[in-house]
Amino acid sequence: WIYALAAELVRLLQAMGFMLNVSDAVLGLTVLAFANSIGDMVANVAMARAGMPVMALAACIGAPLLNLLLGTGLSTLLGNILVVSPYPMQLNLQLYVSLCFLIFMLVAMVVVAAANGFRAGRQLGGALGLVYAAFLGITLGLEALGGRRLLAERVQPGQGDIWLDRFR
Repeated sequence: WIYALAAELVRLLQAMGFMLNVSDAVLGLTVLAFANSIGDMVANVAMARAGMPVMALAACIGAPLLNLLLGTGLSTLLGNILVVSPYPMQLNLQLYVSLCFLIFMLVAMVVVAAANGFRAGRQLGGALGLVYAAFLGITLGLEALGGRRLLAERVQPGQGDIWLDRFR
């Protein structure tokens, strides 16, 4: 019943996005991401305030990593076993933008943390907040420029700059 409830909530979010002409990618990066992460944020802040900042920081990195690796790994494994092998992944512009920002965020986090003697201070929080704001700005900018079709359009390796023609 948990799966059915979650599936219905996602369908409701998609219907709202369709009515408001907002892509699934933007809804997932804003509304769904916030709703999915608020519980982790509250728990991590509580751990940090209880004098366990290392555990809170490890949870900030470990929980999304587990979600990404297990979610992608398990769904790909099941797709290959139950549907077709090899399972076709639909690459789109939003996936590429997300991956670039994920890599940039990880590098920025290490650089800022190293510059601060591996202490999680205001500079680290501010730097990560700026990276996330830039990520949302670029995603929303792409949504405004190209609409839901641009972000959801499939982009295959070797296609070159076909999707850039939308801006010319």
